[in-house]
Amino acid sequence: MVLYIKLVDKFNIHCLEFNDEIFVINKGRMNQILDGLIKRDYDLHFNCLTRVNHCDRESLEKMKKAGCYFVRFGVESGSQKILDAMEKDQTPAQIKAAFKLINEVGIPSSASFILGYPGETKETFEETIKLAKEINPQLAYFFLAIPIVGTGLYDITVKENLISDPNWDNWVQIAEDPLIRSRELTTDQLQELRKKAYKEFYMRPSYLWKMLSGIKSFEQVGYYARGALGALNLITGRTPDEAST
Repeated sequence: MVLYIKLVDKFNIHCLEFNDEIFVINKGRMNQILDGLIKRDYDLHFNCLTRVNHCDRESLEKMKKAGCYFVRFGVESGSQKILDAMEKDQTPAQIKAAFKLINEVGIPSSASFILGYPGETKETFEETIKLAKEINPQLAYFFLAIPIVGTGLYDITVKENLISDPNWDNWVQIAEDPLIRSRELTTDQLQELRKKAYKEFYMRPSYLWKMLSGIKSFEQVGYYARGALGALNLITGRTPDEAST
C-alpha cells in the first residue's frame, strides 16, 4: 500500500484506473488491495476491468466499499457463435448474470463489443445489439475488429487473406473503417451496422430517462452532453469539426 499512500499524500490523487485483468482474476492480490483501501479510508476512487465469469457478489460489494465507482467488461458479442470463434470462454447467459449482479450491487458499468469478427453476419449482429440493450450498462462501446499482430485473429486474417487495409497507421483502437474483409458483409454494411448499434442503444427512451434521472451535478450535464454529441456524430457520420460549424 506504500504506492497508494504516496499517490494520496504526495500527489493528491483521488482517482485510479486499474487497467489489468489480473486485478480481479487474482483474488488474493485484489483482496489485499481492497482491505488496505478500506482500512485507510482514503478519499480515493477507482475503476477496473473484469470478465463476466469472474464476477461474484462478495467481491463486487467489497470493491464498492473500497471505492470502486465503475467496472468495465469486455463482452465482445451477444452471439455464442462469435464468442466461440473468439475463444472467449463465456456465454450470453453468463454475461446477463454478471450485469444483473453488478446492477444489484449498484456499481455503474460499461460493456465493450467487437463488430466484424470473421463469421459476423446480420444475424449475429442482431444478437449482439439485443444483448446490449438487455444487460443495459451505463455505457456501451462498439468497436470494429482489429487483427493485432501476435493474436489468433491476426493469424486467421493473414491465412485467409482477410486484411483489407495493410497500412498499419490506420490500425488504431477506434478504427473508423473496417480492417478485416468480411465474406458476409460489405464494408458499407458493417459501418452502417455499427451506426445502428449506437443509435439503437443510446436513443432508447428508457436509456435516456435512466441517465437523466441519475444526474446530480452540473458536471454530469456537461459529461452527458459531450457523450451524446459524440454518439450523434458517429451515427450521422459527421466529424467533430463539421459538427461545430
